[in-house]
Amino acid sequence: MFSLPEGKAAALDSILSNAAAGGTLPPVFTTITNVEGTLYSRFGGDVPQSKLDEETIFWICSQTKLITSIAAFQLIEAGKIALDTPVESILPELSAPIIITTVDANGRPDAKTSRPATTKITVEHLLTHTSGLDYSLDGLTEPGVFPPRAYADVYASDDTSEFFNKLKRAFYRLSLSGLSLARNLELILTSKEHIFTPLGITTASFHLTPETKARLLPLHQRNSEGAIVPWPGAHPMSQDPAETKLFFGGIGLYASQKDYLAVLRHLLQIHNDKAEKPLISRKSLSLLTSPAMSATALPQMLGLPALISPYIGIPEGSAIFGRGVVVMTEDVPGHRKKGSAAWGGWANTSYWFDLETGVAAVVGTQLLPGFDETFYRLFAAIEAAVYA
Repeated sequence: MFSLPEGKAAALDSILSNAAAGGTLPPVFTTITNVEGTLYSRFGGDVPQSKLDEETIFWICSQTKLITSIAAFQLIEAGKIALDTPVESILPELSAPIIITTVDANGRPDAKTSRPATTKITVEHLLTHTSGLDYSLDGLTEPGVFPPRAYADVYASDDTSEFFNKLKRAFYRLSLSGLSLARNLELILTSKEHIFTPLGITTASFHLTPETKARLLPLHQRNSEGAIVPWPGAHPMSQDPAETKLFFGGIGLYASQKDYLAVLRHLLQIHNDKAEKPLISRKSLSLLTSPAMSATALPQMLGLPALISPYIGIPEGSAIFGRGVVVMTEDVPGHRKKGSAAWGGWANTSYWFDLETGVAAVVGTQLLPGFDETFYRLFAAIEAAVYA
């Protein structure tokens, strides 16, 4: 069984202390587990430690995707959907997607060159980011420009078609992973009994209560000199439950990273046949963490696998999308092993779980925009120390 000897823990302490020195990063939380329980849990950062602990809440952004995938596989096991289920059977609004080939100077689709899609969007397309429903991270580096808050302001009913009518005018510039399964997934994602309560998770929610909001780690950004400063203005996503009419399966959850680690530990337990009441079967876990496309497809995926772990030396073509995570098809020298899975969140959080080694970890801060070089160099150093 994987263990973390005292020397490794001391090395991690040193890495965290040095990385946060001089205000180069906001507070960073690192937590590591094996199949049986938490091995390491610590904040590093230039703030009074009394204000931060393992119950601190993070906006986990795209870490939400793994939870959505687990919910989807629960529905698959219940016979309600399949990976090849056309999404139009759940949301007729997506029955006739349009492929946009050119845009005008304002970024608007050119109707003359757009054409109907010939392939139906399926559940698997959503889980593997291959549906054609686009992310748009361009320019999201300043306060007040993040799309979901604007959409929350205009969406005001329980009828998801209203939202899709808005998105048709917005040209689908927002990721809909999870949203398109909303009519089946919403109950699982918002009802604690399906995922959170069985794992002892108490903080995960799409809604912040006054208590959890008080424990939320504030967002930060870098100023023009590169110094860490508070994020000005409102949070990119509305934190008012009255405004939250849809739950985004790709970005919407808040949780402590301690609670998120419980999910990763549970997946290790499923793989090792040690989960007392598994949320999904070992077969479903295998599908979730198996490559879902060929390596040749990666250049068309905007290099996202490399972006989430850019400094750990992933062999070219060996980080391939699974069904909600990126999967390693080869060992990464000095780091995670073949069969490991990983992803992260836009506010600079990242995780991996290594099923064969039996270790999982989450490293996170709250810093915008995403893909911060200093953070991901720290993440790589922490991972290297774990495997040293």
